[in-house]
Amino acid sequence: VTFMMVEEHLKHLLPPSLINEMMPWFDLARRSLSEQNNVRQWVNRVRIVPASQPLIPPTIDQQAQQVIYEGLLQDKQIECIYQGREREEKSYLLNPLGLVQKGAIIYLICTRHDKTDIQTFALHRFKSAIVLNSRAMHPIHFDIDAYIDSGALGFRVDYNKPTENIALELTMSEEDAHYFDESQLSKDQTIQKLENGL
Repeated sequence: VTFMMVEEHLKHLLPPSLINEMMPWFDLARRSLSEQNNVRQWVNRVRIVPASQPLIPPTIDQQAQQVIYEGLLQDKQIECIYQGREREEKSYLLNPLGLVQKGAIIYLICTRHDKTDIQTFALHRFKSAIVLNSRAMHPIHFDIDAYIDSGALGFRVDYNKPTENIALELTMSEEDAHYFDESQLSKDQTIQKLENGL
C-alpha cells in the first residue's frame, strides 16, 4: 500500500532515475495487492482532495525536470534556460537547494551562481537544463523548513523584501470560529467570544 501511495502522490517530487529504480517495487506492490482483496479495497477507498479549487498542473519539460532533479540529487550546479512571467528567456547558472510543491506548481529553491539570496523558480518555466560538474554552493545556514516557515512561499506583498509576520484580528460567527479552532492559522492564535455573540 505504501509503494502504491508513493507512486501516486510523490512521483512528481522524486528524481526520474529513482522512480525508474523503484519501478520493480511498484510492479510487485500492484501484483501483491491484486492477491489481497481487503488491502486492495483500502487503496480504492482512500483519496486526497485539495482544500482549495484544484488546478491542472502546468506541463513540465521532462528533460529539464530530470536534469534539475539529478542536479539536486548530486548536489551539482545547473545551467538552464528559464522563461519568466515576462515571457523572456534568460540563461542562469543555479545552485539547487530543494524542491517544494505548492498546489499544482513545483518550485526549485536555489541561489544563482555567485549570489546568496534564495530564489524560487517554477519548474514548468524551464526550457532546458544541463547538470555541470561543479559542486553547488549553499548558503551557510540554509534550512528548507525555516525557509518555508518564513512565508517565502506564502502570502507576500513585496517579493523583494523579507516576509514579516502581521497581527491579524478576525470577527466571525461562532460556527466559523470553530473551524479555525480545529485548524489554526498560527501556533499563537487565540479565540475570544465577544459580548454580541460572535
